[in-house]
Amino acid sequence: MERLLEIYYILLVFVLAILTARSIAPVCPHRDVWDCSAMVALTLLFALSAFRGDVGSDTVAYKEIFDEGLFTGDVGFLFLVNLVKCIKGNSTVFIAFVSFIQCSVLMLVLWKSKNDTHILLTTLFLSISSTFILFNFNTIRQGLAAYFLLLGTLNYPKNSKSVYIYYGLATCFHFSAGVYLLFPLIDRIILQNRGTLFLVICGLLAPLPMIVLSFTPVYYIFVTYANYGGNDNLFIKLVLNIIVAIVLYQLKAFTAYPLVRFYGFGVGIFILCYQSPETAKRFLMYSSIALPIIFSYIYIRIPRKRPFILLTSLLYGLYTLNHPSIRNIFE
Repeated sequence: MERLLEIYYILLVFVLAILTARSIAPVCPHRDVWDCSAMVALTLLFALSAFRGDVGSDTVAYKEIFDEGLFTGDVGFLFLVNLVKCIKGNSTVFIAFVSFIQCSVLMLVLWKSKNDTHILLTTLFLSISSTFILFNFNTIRQGLAAYFLLLGTLNYPKNSKSVYIYYGLATCFHFSAGVYLLFPLIDRIILQNRGTLFLVICGLLAPLPMIVLSFTPVYYIFVTYANYGGNDNLFIKLVLNIIVAIVLYQLKAFTAYPLVRFYGFGVGIFILCYQSPETAKRFLMYSSIALPIIFSYIYIRIPRKRPFILLTSLLYGLYTLNHPSIRNIFE
């Protein structure tokens, strides 16, 4: 089952790449046709994630939580669990239901950004993104939160009050999303004009958590945890994401796009939480889910860079789909 799912996914991404190549050709049909094609492709991607069986270690854990009734935290997710149980659904129905909500919210996000991006291209970038695969085949609770964060951020410029509703919903699904309630305040004070400065400030403040922790009895436990398992490559991710954030902020025209500032805010929180690897990774994932949309936004606005953006994205996709951490999800 797992191997078959991986084959289906790769075939779907391949077909999606061909459609995208046709849609961005110099001569192409009406854009609405390709927007609808993107929605169909996105539906198929989520259908694969909805009926994936026991693929993903977190998925198995959520199924056990559902069957055994052990889940107690995050009221929004608990509400979904009880809702599915009320209609006599099993754990498989529950996973499919969560995937349906993810798909619906992400479609709203893409449709809302259609005037600034190329939806089919964004869908291709999403499909080869490791964050997208993790959110939809493994860490589904954080995926729910991430898509509501994106929806809130795209509403933010026009309706600054509604952003708190969407961010509040995201927090109901995963408590870590609550940090983004600070985003509108930080954005108005510093991100809209001095995003790079914000990252520098975060870098200077980053040692403070470890200094405070050094005065507590749990210091050595924390250090052991921080160096455990796959956390050793976190520094590389830290450096790469800071570079991406700084490059985006140096492209002054893009700081007007709210998702660029959303990405910068997430990287800043990632820096501050760097000494707590599992926490830092969560904010890195929240930030990274915005990149496919941002890259599509850049593609539209810098024609001379289009071949470079496409080549880089496809190479990244090949790397992602062959990376052990992603392949392990399908195994």
